[in-house]
Amino acid sequence: MNYFFILITIFPLLLTNNSSCAQLPDLGDEELLNMFSDQIEGNTIGNKPAIISQEATGCRQTMPTEALTKSADGFFHCQDCEYKSIYKGNVIAHKRNHTGEKPFKCQFCNYRAARKETLIKHERTHTGDKPFQCQYCDYRATQRVVMRDHERTHSGEKPFQCQYCKYQASKKGDLIKHERTHTGDKPFECRYCEYQASQINNLIRHERTHTST
Repeated sequence: MNYFFILITIFPLLLTNNSSCAQLPDLGDEELLNMFSDQIEGNTIGNKPAIISQEATGCRQTMPTEALTKSADGFFHCQDCEYKSIYKGNVIAHKRNHTGEKPFKCQFCNYRAARKETLIKHERTHTGDKPFQCQYCDYRATQRVVMRDHERTHSGEKPFQCQYCKYQASKKGDLIKHERTHTGDKPFECRYCEYQASQINNLIRHERTHTST
């Protein structure tokens, strides 16, 4: 695989985050980008692809039980479903959805995660760390996606368009809820009767009619 290894970028990030080879097993290029998404915007640095590999840091990925090889279509394929990726590490991490393996352990509680970046987000619930700062106000967030949603309350941006009408939303979740008013989809089922709801809050209120004394 002919990757461009961004040495000048990854080493400072690893040092800043106190990362080590031992702390980054089985992570693909895309997952490393996700981990350092606050320092790297999208998948580019400037106008060049920001492709980061553990080979660039001297780390070696732990090989899966079954050796993965790239297929003729240029992808690594999961052997249990139709998932595929150009990154071997992503397929290795994906396969944990099938095996249930969760190798990353929280240092504060018994929580375990299948992905390193998921563990990092979880541990912020213990530490209170909020590394993402709003560019418009003093609000801080534990996750980049939460900050992105918040900043849209300032900018007025509504990138999510309903496929049935002109409604637009700033959050993907709001669009999903809205589109259920068109489709009639009610995915939340009562545990006590046949009632179904389009929103989880409606189901919670309904179930209290069963449990309240």
